[in-house]
Amino acid sequence: MNFNNNAKWVAVSQFSRVSMQLLGMLFLARLLRPADYGVMAIAMVVVNLANLLRDMGTSAAVVQRKELPDDAIATIFWLNVVVGVILAIAISVVAKIMVLVFASPNLPPVLWLLALGFPITASSAVHQALLERDSRFKLLARIEIVSSFAGLLVAALLASFHFGVYCLPFQILTSSILSCIQLWVARSWYPKRRFSRDSFRQLLGYSGNLTVFSLINYLARNMDSIVIGKVLGAVQLGIYSQAYRVMLFPLQNMTFVATRALFPILSGRQHDIVEARKIYLKTVTLVVTITAPLMGGMWILRSEFVQVIFGAKWMAVVPVLAWLAPVGFIQSIVSTSGTVFMALGNTDKLMRLGVIATILQVGGFFIGVRWDINHVAAMYCLSNVINFVIAMEVTMRELGGNLMTLLVAISRPIVCTSLMLAGIWVGHRYLAGIGVRDLPLAIYITMLGTAVYGAAGFGWMRSAKFAFHGCEVAPKGGD
Repeated sequence: MNFNNNAKWVAVSQFSRVSMQLLGMLFLARLLRPADYGVMAIAMVVVNLANLLRDMGTSAAVVQRKELPDDAIATIFWLNVVVGVILAIAISVVAKIMVLVFASPNLPPVLWLLALGFPITASSAVHQALLERDSRFKLLARIEIVSSFAGLLVAALLASFHFGVYCLPFQILTSSILSCIQLWVARSWYPKRRFSRDSFRQLLGYSGNLTVFSLINYLARNMDSIVIGKVLGAVQLGIYSQAYRVMLFPLQNMTFVATRALFPILSGRQHDIVEARKIYLKTVTLVVTITAPLMGGMWILRSEFVQVIFGAKWMAVVPVLAWLAPVGFIQSIVSTSGTVFMALGNTDKLMRLGVIATILQVGGFFIGVRWDINHVAAMYCLSNVINFVIAMEVTMRELGGNLMTLLVAISRPIVCTSLMLAGIWVGHRYLAGIGVRDLPLAIYITMLGTAVYGAAGFGWMRSAKFAFHGCEVAPKGGD
């Protein structure tokens, strides 16, 4: 199984799910009230936090470990089930408390429905991890697409019969149930009544550090909203959050595809550092090949993008996006580093890097908020530049290289992007000067940028297209 094949099927799954989310948004938004989405948003704050604790990094441990005896798998399974049940109970209790804070009578039933999904998802987490360990991403893509589509159909049907906000948790619950059933059928592994203390102790170090890292990362990604909302108010937070959503796009889609496809392959090469470094650098180069021109073009066209997508009332997003577009590019690289530490079993280093990143970013938020959201975004960008140097130097040393090794590897797409940016900057100034505005200007500049980037990197991108066909790893196990 090779990286290209893994990435292809992860991309198919991700693209399908994003498409169904957009389709659901278009249909359900016409049948539900804004208040319904508000209740769901509050509920998801609790659910997203609980999701970080759901498998406590055990799924990654299943994929990463070279030797995986049945006792270890059984231990992980029962641990997941127990944690899933505990989280379901905890969410049910929290639901009664939250209704006192938010005064929403619909909130407890919504949280109770969402809580039911935790034991269900936990019971199939090992099965999914075993399929990922075997790099069976084609099968996983089918399961995820079928489950997401079924959830969307149930939500649409319930919304048509005026179930209101309850169609949203039923959508998630339906997807979870159907996914669980398919995973159990697809990976014919059945748990034995065993719980190995030795396996649990071995697991604790790896998964414990990974869980702490996830919690730290969650704090770093949500602290800006808390600080801005508290100090600058809801209006400023709304402007910042729109720019932040744009910045997250390459992370939530392209980088997610690359890292999920890379993890089982890199785990299979964990004792061959030279080969692991080669595979990782090719992966990062592929990520940069996509995200560098994307976020660079976004930086040039930020004004037109906001005007066309969000409308004139959101023009305050433009200066914030000027700082967050480079952050999107930086984080698309840094976010791949976690795969290295997970694959090599060094989650303690990943946790420490997470602490450093959080201190830098949260410190930047508190400094920037003394002025306005533009300064918050500027300090966030600066903290990410500093964190990039630290995180990628440590990551490359883990692979027997250094930061310069990485910079040399990604130099070609960076040079091609620089030439593209120079070309579209000149084109943008000329077209804007003769009166071309907004959508036509964005279309012309996008076409120009594509042509320049394609011409600059034609020979290199042609060879890079097949760069991963040599990155093959035999599956770790069978069915």
